[in-house]
Amino acid sequence: GGGAASGPNLAAVTQEVDGGNITVGSTAYVVILFRNNGSSPVELGAVNLYPSSTVSAAVSLNQCSREPLPAGADCAITVAISGLQIGSYRLEMLVDHSGRTRLATASVRGSVEAGGDQQSGQSELEAFPELVDFGSVSSGVEQVRSVTFRNKTSEPISISDIFIESSPKTGFRHR
Repeated sequence: GGGAASGPNLAAVTQEVDGGNITVGSTAYVVILFRNNGSSPVELGAVNLYPSSTVSAAVSLNQCSREPLPAGADCAITVAISGLQIGSYRLEMLVDHSGRTRLATASVRGSVEAGGDQQSGQSELEAFPELVDFGSVSSGVEQVRSVTFRNKTSEPISISDIFIESSPKTGFRHR
């Protein structure tokens, strides 16, 4: 036969997506479309994001992972991009899949701008992870978890104290 690519073959519909302008402290949602250019269904695996230091990013909706994508069909992955500091940004997206190339890529470019007034009700620090899970804990067994804080502004921040709160009924002690 003289068909196109045999088997599944996933690729971004637009390789370079314009993410537009984001204000420091705000979040924009950017949709990246992918297409199965092959001749049979493709299954998607992990979606890895590599943002520049001026933004943070997370997959907010992955329509592509619901079921195998039929030949010729499109699907969308929505990425939440949050502005951390003023400057241009770039986000690289790598998507594992069962197709012949095994990896599909897309890039999002844009700019982070000053917000004018100070954002009300928004923290200047971002915690990774936001929620710490200790799983099953046995009495007397010490467990340690790390939390990383990132300054979401373009100005230096001084941290003088950190407090951890838990109900007395949990049995947790803080050091």
